[in-house]
Amino acid sequence: MQKLLMSCHVLVVLFPRLASLHCFVFGITQAAFGGEQQKSTEVFISVALQQSSLPEALDVIGSKGGFGITYNDADLPKDLKVTYHSARVSVADALKTVLHETSLSFREHENNIIIFVKPAAKHLQKGTLGGKLKDDATGELLIGASVRLIGTPYGNITNAEGDFLIRDIPEGVYQVAVSYLGYETLIARDVAITANQHTVFDRALKASGTQLQDITVIGDRVLSGNVVETNESALVKEIRNSSLIITGISAQQIARSVDQDAGEVARRLPGVSLQNNFVNIRGMHERYNITYLNGMVAPSSESDRRAFSYDLLPSNMIDKMTVYRSPGPELLADWAGGAIKIETKNTSIARQFEVNLSSWYRPGSTFEDYYTNTGGKKDWLGKDDGTRALPAGFPGVGDIPAGGIGSPGYFRTDTVNFHGLVLSPENMATNAKLAKSLYNSWDLKRARSGPDYRAGINYYDAWKIGNVRLSNLTSINTTQAVQLVNQSFVPQRVISKDGSVSDSRAFQDSVSRKMARWGVLQNLSIAFNERHTVELKGIFNRLGTDETLVRQGNEGIVVDDGGYVRNIIYTYRSRSIGAAQVAGSHTLGQSGTHSLKWSAAYSTSIENVPAQRSFYNTRYPFQYILPNRGSTTNALYYIDTKETNHTYTLDYEKKFGRGIFVRAGAFYEGKTKSMDTRMINISTNMDDRYVVEGDSIGERNYNRLMSASLFREDGSGGYIFDNENLSGQYDIRGKILAGYTAVNFQAFRKKLNIYGGLRYEGQDLLVKVRPSRMLEVMGYSTDLINKYVYYWLPSVNVSWSFTDRLLLRAAYGKTLNRPNYREYIPLQILDPRLDNMTIGTDSLTDAQIHNMDLRLEFYPRDGEFISVGVFYKKLRDAIEQYAAQDGLRERIKFDNTDKATVYGVELELRKSLNFVPVKWIRRFSTIANFALLHSEVKFTDGLIPDSEGKYFLDNRQSVRPLEGTARYVINAGLYYDQEKWGTKVSLLYNIIGQRLVYAPSLVWPATYELPRSVLDLTVRQRVTKFMEFRFAIQDILNQPRRLYRDFDRDARYDPWKRNKLQYRDWMFQEYKPGSYYMIGLNFTF
Repeated sequence: MQKLLMSCHVLVVLFPRLASLHCFVFGITQAAFGGEQQKSTEVFISVALQQSSLPEALDVIGSKGGFGITYNDADLPKDLKVTYHSARVSVADALKTVLHETSLSFREHENNIIIFVKPAAKHLQKGTLGGKLKDDATGELLIGASVRLIGTPYGNITNAEGDFLIRDIPEGVYQVAVSYLGYETLIARDVAITANQHTVFDRALKASGTQLQDITVIGDRVLSGNVVETNESALVKEIRNSSLIITGISAQQIARSVDQDAGEVARRLPGVSLQNNFVNIRGMHERYNITYLNGMVAPSSESDRRAFSYDLLPSNMIDKMTVYRSPGPELLADWAGGAIKIETKNTSIARQFEVNLSSWYRPGSTFEDYYTNTGGKKDWLGKDDGTRALPAGFPGVGDIPAGGIGSPGYFRTDTVNFHGLVLSPENMATNAKLAKSLYNSWDLKRARSGPDYRAGINYYDAWKIGNVRLSNLTSINTTQAVQLVNQSFVPQRVISKDGSVSDSRAFQDSVSRKMARWGVLQNLSIAFNERHTVELKGIFNRLGTDETLVRQGNEGIVVDDGGYVRNIIYTYRSRSIGAAQVAGSHTLGQSGTHSLKWSAAYSTSIENVPAQRSFYNTRYPFQYILPNRGSTTNALYYIDTKETNHTYTLDYEKKFGRGIFVRAGAFYEGKTKSMDTRMINISTNMDDRYVVEGDSIGERNYNRLMSASLFREDGSGGYIFDNENLSGQYDIRGKILAGYTAVNFQAFRKKLNIYGGLRYEGQDLLVKVRPSRMLEVMGYSTDLINKYVYYWLPSVNVSWSFTDRLLLRAAYGKTLNRPNYREYIPLQILDPRLDNMTIGTDSLTDAQIHNMDLRLEFYPRDGEFISVGVFYKKLRDAIEQYAAQDGLRERIKFDNTDKATVYGVELELRKSLNFVPVKWIRRFSTIANFALLHSEVKFTDGLIPDSEGKYFLDNRQSVRPLEGTARYVINAGLYYDQEKWGTKVSLLYNIIGQRLVYAPSLVWPATYELPRSVLDLTVRQRVTKFMEFRFAIQDILNQPRRLYRDFDRDARYDPWKRNKLQYRDWMFQEYKPGSYYMIGLNFTF
């Protein structure tokens, strides 16, 4: 009795706030009479608790175990209900189980157990992992199976009911290894442990004839076995626990599809659509989105826009893709639709070798004849080997003797030399010599295509050197493919005096495209211990496309045959991106409440279009036209673009407990970009337009037309000159410096969570245009842009948890949209395939966006997710591109629109059908999303920009959609998984509503893209433990892609309807990309 009184006295001293002190009679009696001392870990009991209060649960455990349990009434949660069943469990394990969702712990004093509140620092960042293990075939419970968190000291074994529980695991993402004698060792990646939460980990093991691995030392070993990438359960948990509004797609879902690159993957995301390999989020143009690649801002892959072309990144390199829909202080502010974070596959504590092989067949392309041209020896590597490049030492823009606006002859005024030519023998001889040195391959050839193929390897390995663990991933992949497309292309129509409408320029195109892609990924992780990790990540991707376009139809010019022309364009384009990053993650402080993350990265993007060649001839009698200055045909066009980025980030977080933490960070990006464009025209003497007449030259020997004999030193033949309207050079130096601070706190028993902060972001920008006579004539100075602009950007995200599975979120944040550097430049970029030119505007200003979101989320069970949300965006000075007319050619320009709004409704569903009583239906699951979108641009006076973009004239279209936006986006996927057979089937559907491609101008109508449904089927069948068979059909429906000109300005395709000018809508571009069939094998060793 004296011992008991002493223990009670100690409790009172330690806890003076005790409202009452409970000492159970059983414990008093046993302590008073000096019963034999026992340990809670050695006393086993049976427990059957069903919706019991915590005091009742403690009473049962204490009574059955023979312990006296003391606690403070005020410390026990009043509304906690305990349900727990176990046939045999130690008193200690039983107490840990019933207390794991509380802030309580216990300690023993002789035969008494004292319940107390854990100090705050002791329970921060801790979670539990538990579940049930069974036989995959029979469902038999596995008793004594070992479960370990790889690389950590945490682990346990299953009890008599196949259950296990691992406690006090630091918050984070782990690899879990499960082993049992006679069964295959299972390794699961990306198992997320969340602070103060219990993670369920139920698994079924497959029988094996191999011996059990030494799981007891698994933390120091390299395991063989399947490497599991990010799965749906881990992704859904990340969505649930995020302070911001996000969604995403996991490697598990990617593997269920036939998607080949990041663009095809991205279109599975809610509210995301794909346009020409660029991602639109919430129906907004790609310019309003930003892409992160492994935590760093992805470099722009294009010469004429700020956008990342998602076809550069193969899908089998992606581990997960998440979309941030609400702003946060830690995110770069240059976005409005969304911020996409792409994480490539990561390292693993395993040794595994994967080989993926597939062959593809496209009707109308595979085993068909296609047009091509003589190329370089390294085209199959996705790069030009110098065959098409300008010769070394070739004169600069405007310096070609006897030709060009920058030549000495430009200033002559005599009528004989009105073309600006210096006809001296020396100049003409030099001109001819330079012309003969240019790439001279003009023959149109035929080749026969074989099947497309794709191949890739992934190699995982790990080593341990002392206490340091190194994990490695090396990935290499390639794609070789040919695609043939036949399209109608009608860029312009005219109206006659009698009101009839005819095609002034209408063509039929045959496009032959040969593609070679290579990708390399190298990741290395160095784990010094569980608190300090450094990662080195490198990625390189190159995509080379060799395209031959044969265009024939009505050009609308006055020639003998009535306007028929045949235009041939050879385009070789090589693009590459490379990135290297070193990043560290550190947990600091004795209690682990401080964390520090940092990164340093270098990335580069290169685009090269060497010697794009274009020329045309008339139908009869095979007349080949060599025009004089200013034409875009019979020319060689060069584009060279290089962008480099240096990025540094620093993020600090301090946790205080009870859901309170603060964050602060800094961001720096230094960017350089250079772009050189050059067009070299080939023409004849100034009085002749036709060089060759007669049918002796066919399309197979066009080289005769451009042979060396054309260029004569006496000047009587052809000559070359710079077309300075389409030639120019610019350089940019840009810096972004940003910092942020943020705080998160919780209230009302953690039901309310508020995360908000303030971000400072400034940009220092210098855009220099290299001197040229053309820009001098236009009145532009060398320093086109030189400015520093900064913003203070607030954001707040609020959530209310009705229950653990029902959550309401609301968010507000201010973001920006800066002009792309290219959009400032008054340099014309030609796209002969779309027959348009793009020119920048140096008066553009930054757009500012106010973003508001509201979303209700429901989590029926782990890995399942249902949400419905609304959003509203208000834009000021939105940047749009619009179409204007420039003679016969469309000109794309840029301008700020004063006010615009975008709003919509989004629904997302990730749900298993295992609740259906029919057994075979329970193997199905669905992932679907729907977004209904509306955008609106208002001109209060009903005015829109004229063709020059500087003035506004009355055209009475006061309301229209924002350029680049769509009306709706629907994605739906039905998945079937029969684990026993190793069979997985998926059926995926995607459709995007009508969207505005180019905004209208004074006389040029808007261009819209009509909806197009896409249906994909994928079948995966496990053949052996090491081999899997795949079959897929991509784009089963093969519906045409259709763009139309909305001349009656009603945003509907109604070609039968005329406006007051007698104009009617017409189909601008139409083609079918073709269905795509695949068979493949995956090997895993």
